[in-house]
Amino acid sequence: MSEQDKINKMGIIAEIGSAFMFLSRLPVPQRLFQNGFPSLNDSLWAFPVVGAVIGFIGAGIMMLASALHIPMGVAVVFALIAMVMTTGGLHEDGLADMADGFGSHKGAEEIARIMKDSVIGSYGTIALICLFFMRWTSISAIEISMILALLPLSMAVGRASVVLALITTPLSPHASLGKMLSKPEMPVIFVTSFILFLLASFVSFGVVLAGLLAALSGFVIIRALAIRKIGGLTGDVMGALIVTTELLFLIGVISYG
Repeated sequence: MSEQDKINKMGIIAEIGSAFMFLSRLPVPQRLFQNGFPSLNDSLWAFPVVGAVIGFIGAGIMMLASALHIPMGVAVVFALIAMVMTTGGLHEDGLADMADGFGSHKGAEEIARIMKDSVIGSYGTIALICLFFMRWTSISAIEISMILALLPLSMAVGRASVVLALITTPLSPHASLGKMLSKPEMPVIFVTSFILFLLASFVSFGVVLAGLLAALSGFVIIRALAIRKIGGLTGDVMGALIVTTELLFLIGVISYG
């Protein structure tokens, strides 16, 4: 392997590590960044990889629980706890902040202030309760034999929604964290699509299509609300997109079945 090949390989690994640092609380060895930290935009292609790993963690816990004859409902709770701990509740916090802000019916400046407030209000609380109840119900409805394919795919779809959002949606003037990202280039879009295709290849076409259409419907609604309310994307809106599209993907899958 030439020196340039080694540098390219380390660059790819560093981009994956950067994506894990941004989207999860999983430990990432600092030696991966001995040649410097890649830009977050260069790491966008690895977002679905992070989602798939989180999904595999949840699916693995469910399969282990099933082997130990633990009731499915309890196994799903264990899986949800593990996945939220893996992400640090980052995306759920974004959903809660967006619900509080958009539910306030205030102007853009006030909505942005509410979304940056660390206190969760009534709309945010209701949104989180609904999210976890619907997650629990949806995952419980999946056959255990398919959980290893569908849960990672749903999590990957959720993270890929950020890439789609950056392609189609402007950043809000009130964005802070969101300003670390910009419209991805074609190689990022291609690799993101290829990773989703690989994960989807273990599931029938009709099931994947139903899930993607359901996820897309949620994406369109949140995107439209974000543009109307605050002029575009913020970090909180991206978090809300992730948890909403992954949930709607699962709902579309079980509805098709």
